[in-house]
Amino acid sequence: MKFNTHKVRLFSGIIACLFSIVLTAQPSNGNQNRQQRPTTDEIFKMMDVNEDGKLSLKEVKGPLSKDFSKIDIDENGFITKEELEKAPKPERQRNQQQGNTKQKPNTAELFKEMDTDNDSKLSKKEARGHLAKDFEKIDADEDGFLTLKELENASKAKRK
Repeated sequence: MKFNTHKVRLFSGIIACLFSIVLTAQPSNGNQNRQQRPTTDEIFKMMDVNEDGKLSLKEVKGPLSKDFSKIDIDENGFITKEELEKAPKPERQRNQQQGNTKQKPNTAELFKEMDTDNDSKLSKKEARGHLAKDFEKIDADEDGFLTLKELENASKAKRK
């Protein structure tokens, strides 16, 4: 009888340990929801205080307030659901296992960011960093401007 009691306790202990391992290994629903971006409707439900179907600068918080003028396409001082859906999504930091680094922008994004006069070419004045330093090397047609194609070609050559 004493032997059976020890078996039951041992078996119960093993089951309890396995159960706790399984529970801690699976993310909870709260963690899963936190990793997903809120939908446009959820954002409006949270921020549209006066419930007029549009967001003013006073109503928005976080990245929306920082990028308000970029998102407000028609420049009327309000963000509509349509404008929000068309807006570029903010970069998320990767989790700690990946070193908390932000995703690098691609060549086209960098080009667009530097092309301050929106003429689809970069002057030496607009180029920054290594582009300014290596401007003449990258400027394949030697016209004094860098095109997106020239940047992409330079990027491909660098990877080889």
